[in-house]
Amino acid sequence: MKYDNYTHLFQKPPSDKQLAGGPEGGQILLAQANGTYWTLIETAHFRNCKGDNGFINRTNAFKHALQVYGPTSNKELPDFRANGGVKDTWHGHVKSRDSTYVLEWTIIDKEKKILLIRGFDVHENYNYVKKELTENEKKDILAKPENLKQIQRTKDFANKAIKKVRKIIELHEKKTDQKTTLKSNLIR
Repeated sequence: MKYDNYTHLFQKPPSDKQLAGGPEGGQILLAQANGTYWTLIETAHFRNCKGDNGFINRTNAFKHALQVYGPTSNKELPDFRANGGVKDTWHGHVKSRDSTYVLEWTIIDKEKKILLIRGFDVHENYNYVKKELTENEKKDILAKPENLKQIQRTKDFANKAIKKVRKIIELHEKKTDQKTTLKSNLIR
């Protein structure tokens, strides 16, 4: 079931991540429920994300944008571009107070919507990926216990999102039915 007709029900006050350029909480919930949410694996790279809260929020905003809009959304992802010559690999930039960081990702499985975070480090020290992953390398990466755990966690969040969205829609429709009944009783 697609829930695109109900986006107005999921608007919330903006979070720090949203104010830093990320998607709204309702967009995240709907992407999970609609099956359009991307799983990020090898996220330990984000441990480099230390410093001011603004930088952490901008990094999380970029991460959430990847998950909600996908790896190649021209209009929704901040400053990003394809890595020349390396298939299905892109990078983007996140600014901190003192420096610019590079975030690099590769599509591991388009059908299952899985992205591998290839790196996240200071621009001046960053070594860009030079070759694409073989199918065997992708299988090995997907078979790592921590990645299997992250993939399952994303599925669990999606199942919870579906239940939450359905409940919100049911409550909305119930209220709408009650208002319709009330109006028809007043008209009589």
